[in-house]
Amino acid sequence: MQYLFGLAFIIVSLFTTSVMAEDVEGKIRSIDEANETITLDDNKRYQLPDEFDYSFIKPGMKVIILYDQVDDVRYVTDLQDAP
Repeated sequence: MQYLFGLAFIIVSLFTTSVMAEDVEGKIRSIDEANETITLDDNKRYQLPDEFDYSFIKPGMKVIILYDQVDDVRYVTDLQDAP
């Protein structure tokens, strides 16, 4: 019975996409409202949520971004002013 549960766990693990929650601090290099992304000074692009309020961010602003990474896409879950 334990063998079947172990085997089922391995099979399910093979078919799930890995999601990793992470955070990063940096300066905003560019904002692309058309594609809903921002790029930080590390040249990494972060996907913003739909209907994001762009009025409070600008290039050069230091931010802390909390994001989930799914495959090669970084989805922003929270964006804060960095001290």
